[in-house]
Amino acid sequence: MEVNGNDFVIVEANDCKRSLTREEIQLIGNRRFGVGFDQLLIYEEITESPNTLRLTIFNDDGSEASQCGNGCIAITQLYLEHIDQGVEQLQIISASGFVIARPSDPKNQNISIEFPPPVLKPGPSEYSRFTEYRPKTFDRRYPAIDSMIVSVGNLHVVLKTEHVDALDVERIGEEIQADPKFPDSVNVEFLECKNDSLGYLLVYERGVSNLTYACGTGAVAAMAAGKHNGFFCNSVEMRMLGGSVQVDWEGSDKPIYLTAAARKTHEGRFFL
Repeated sequence: MEVNGNDFVIVEANDCKRSLTREEIQLIGNRRFGVGFDQLLIYEEITESPNTLRLTIFNDDGSEASQCGNGCIAITQLYLEHIDQGVEQLQIISASGFVIARPSDPKNQNISIEFPPPVLKPGPSEYSRFTEYRPKTFDRRYPAIDSMIVSVGNLHVVLKTEHVDALDVERIGEEIQADPKFPDSVNVEFLECKNDSLGYLLVYERGVSNLTYACGTGAVAAMAAGKHNGFFCNSVEMRMLGGSVQVDWEGSDKPIYLTAAARKTHEGRFFL
């Protein structure tokens, strides 16, 4: 399944007869010799708690992730299509806690994920030096950079700049992910606030170590950082390489919501 090009292989736990090794996860994630994915999602229903799923998330390098916003949208869409079309909400439990997933329209075409309030703090002051990291062909003035660290169940560094295209985002992403401040690496977002209800976002994702077409928690983290600093209103379209999502947040200690649609692309078996 995919959400704006952020693609997933989804496995029901009972269909996976044993735990997968890191090497096996990497093989499945290989786009030439396996299937290919941004994240592998393994889920199981918790029978003693109706409409509750336990979700384990792996990146394509085999590392485990604590949360995945678009993955929760994809899992919910799959559940609605194949298990229970009438369910009003799902509780999805991952390593970072739980989120609430709900259809946001009568035809179940969009899914809304309710996250706990984000946790924000200023980013390291030394990240301002990344203003000099720009493509050689780009001759616009150095773009100013403000940074924030945001947790939405997983960790993000959000860099706000007036000109995303003026930054060498891959070089900056690699350097921040290697920063000793983040021993388990970190997701890196590059945010350009177009107006108070529209943001343009590039995401250099942890465990993928590349620009990804979309990232749900990245969009949530970027919107929270932008609104916290007075650049966004309560409802924002966050536009990424693969498409747009909507993020809604009233601020402070309120939950934050991610809304998007998922699409099933194919199904099958993989033999290890």
